[in-house]
Amino acid sequence: MTSGKTRLALGRVKIISEITQESQVLSYAIIYMGEHNVTGGVREFESPEAYEKMLQEIKAAYEASDFPETIRAIDRHFGASAYSLKSLFKDEQRRILNEIMASTREDLESRFRLITERYEPLVKFIQGAGMRAPSALETVFDLVLHEDIRREIMAGPINFARLHCLIDQARAANDRVLDADISFTVKSRMEQMMDLLRSKPDERATMAQLQELAEAVCNLPLGLNLWKVQNLYWEMLQQVVSDFRERAQNDDSAANEWLNQFATLGEKLGFDVNAVRAQPQPVELAA
Repeated sequence: MTSGKTRLALGRVKIISEITQESQVLSYAIIYMGEHNVTGGVREFESPEAYEKMLQEIKAAYEASDFPETIRAIDRHFGASAYSLKSLFKDEQRRILNEIMASTREDLESRFRLITERYEPLVKFIQGAGMRAPSALETVFDLVLHEDIRREIMAGPINFARLHCLIDQARAANDRVLDADISFTVKSRMEQMMDLLRSKPDERATMAQLQELAEAVCNLPLGLNLWKVQNLYWEMLQQVVSDFRERAQNDDSAANEWLNQFATLGEKLGFDVNAVRAQPQPVELAA
């Protein structure tokens, strides 16, 4: 059941141990009040009558939006068997808190985006007059810009015209937005694309996207750690390039283009790729 941001879950479940095969039927009631506020109870299933009474009392309080009474009703029926987020193991706590934080981040972003849309013309006018915008507005604008860059990098395919525009805005803001989170996002996306290229070398579109992304970000002050991307590229140098070179020697123009494109990507990743580029074919002249 739902009411605004709150959620109520009532039910019964049969638990079976995979080790001993021992089983037990339990009844439960959990109320979520938003953010990290979760409370509820679990007890051994007593009887259909007791279960039905528990359902009716807790549902009646919840449907009346009397949340304090809902919690008291849970306490009456479950007593000392009450649980909260702190009752979980740390791994489960982190998993649920990550879900909560994702929702919180989306909420903050939507609110900040409204502020940005409203005050962006004013801020640009202030900056044009040689003044600095209020620090609170700078913080809001930075958060929205940060999220726009992160999302564009993870988009498929990437809109590089927009990404370059966003990066220019970040550079104009003294690189405040280009933080470790953006660096991790770039690294993760490049690893994903390089792994895809290794599995499907003929996917020229993937290589083009990866090359353009490298051109856009490798010179930024991100402190990128691209060891995995470089290792994957090295593997392709050893295992894939020879096949395309052989095809190029058999007058395969597409293989020639692939070698040149792959070499350009290698330059962006710090490799010496002179030997990778396609060699020009000798031109036969008539006597």
